[in-house]
Amino acid sequence: MEDPSLYRPLREQAHEIRLLVFDSAEDRSDDMLNCRLEYVMLTGIEEAENHKCSPMEIPDDLERWQRIPESLLTADFTTTPLDKVTPPFIALSYTWGNEHDTVPIFIQNTEKLVTRNLRDALVAVQSQLHVPKIYLWADALCINQADVAERNREVQRMSEVYRSASLVLIWPGSVL
Repeated sequence: MEDPSLYRPLREQAHEIRLLVFDSAEDRSDDMLNCRLEYVMLTGIEEAENHKCSPMEIPDDLERWQRIPESLLTADFTTTPLDKVTPPFIALSYTWGNEHDTVPIFIQNTEKLVTRNLRDALVAVQSQLHVPKIYLWADALCINQADVAERNREVQRMSEVYRSASLVLIWPGSVL
């Protein structure tokens, strides 16, 4: 059962969403992939067009994406002021994979199981994009899946999230 304290309710009137935030892979001191969740206001499409981000380096050669190690993913929550403009972010479109093939990640020292395919995608994004900070939206983590009302509401907003993203990455699965 999901720990209800991991997520606070989104502020609907503020068009708030949660984003995963990754620091640069070069800043890691061990094999642990660290991220946190931030609450931000989803900027409207018109506003988002006024806040362009610089292009990110994405490898052309998929064979460079190595098999993901069995390291754990940890995350911490922080709250971002609601007047903060949505940072340029990546929306991750991925196959959930085998729902029974799960691996643990940690959010605020609480274990959370995610599909191996999602964890592989997160590790690949963090290790392959060479930018100081990565903001990323992935439905399984950025929507409180245990809150049926939130989940139903946020699923209706997914097209808005994808349109507002600076980049949409598609992850069908790991390259063997």
